[in-house]
Amino acid sequence: MNPDLAKLIFVIPPPDDFHSGGNLYNANLINALKRLKVECTVLQPVDLLRSEIKTNSFLFWDTLFLDQIMYLNPNDNNWLIVHHLESLYPPEGYSADEWFEEHEAKLLKKFDGFLVSSDFTSSYLESKGFSNEKIMVIEPALDRKAEVPSRDFEVVNALLVANLQERKGIEPFLRALMRKKLPSNLNITLAGSDQFEPGYTQKCLDLIESSSVLHNHFHYLGPKSPEEIWALYTQVNLFISTAFMETYGMAIQEAASTGLPLLVLNGGNAANHVEEGINGLVGQDMSDLVDRLCRIAKNSQLHQQLAENAENMALRNQYTWEEAGKRLVKFLEGGQ
Repeated sequence: MNPDLAKLIFVIPPPDDFHSGGNLYNANLINALKRLKVECTVLQPVDLLRSEIKTNSFLFWDTLFLDQIMYLNPNDNNWLIVHHLESLYPPEGYSADEWFEEHEAKLLKKFDGFLVSSDFTSSYLESKGFSNEKIMVIEPALDRKAEVPSRDFEVVNALLVANLQERKGIEPFLRALMRKKLPSNLNITLAGSDQFEPGYTQKCLDLIESSSVLHNHFHYLGPKSPEEIWALYTQVNLFISTAFMETYGMAIQEAASTGLPLLVLNGGNAANHVEEGINGLVGQDMSDLVDRLCRIAKNSQLHQQLAENAENMALRNQYTWEEAGKRLVKFLEGGQ
């Protein structure tokens, strides 16, 4: 191994601080690299000011720290782990191009390269003028060998795993549910943190509390640990993603690994987890997503066929975090 790769520095939030796809990705990749005898150090941006920190190797910055770019030393080999960019789902009143040019372009040009979790994100960066030779695509793996449980399909027990954030689409999904006459055999459970966007969270909770339709069909469990999430996958028979933007969709991947059929909104990389009509369905907008949900609830034969196909596909996924770590090391050594 190249001596420069004997130690990698990750400028990221402490992986145990909060539960998110990005934090899980960081933690699992670092653990895999350590098993490959690569020394990995986790730092906060301000730590880079300490004189004893010798940054003569690769530094990987989480996009959550783009607002602390003042600590970046341009003489180091700085790479950005692109979990999300605001331009992918820009604030109201901005186009993606406008937000990127005003708020992200100059920041991203300070980095020597990018670590991304999907071809979707790689293509997005290439469309903004960044060379694919400086983009590493390292897809996430599973942190355990998933089991496919036995399931029944008399009732549709659907699960969403999403923090209550605007780009996750929970509020418009709730409103779309309220506008439909929902089948009586439909139950939907949401698990996710309520700490990221308190105002948005309150809007969602108020809808759930005030709507008789949601009261009968929708249940919010609050934040759950990774172990609790994995247990939930085995207790339901359908997984839903309502996100307007997923750069990968780790919860979708996890759910699919347990043989769950998928119902996803066409947002970012989410639809790439689905073979339409085989292991799931893709909604083109929120109303269409709910229509497809009702279709599954009213057609147990369709539901069971999607589940059977999903189970067969789950058994073929053998990709591991060790392989992901080896791919990263190979790329950094120039093998790509």
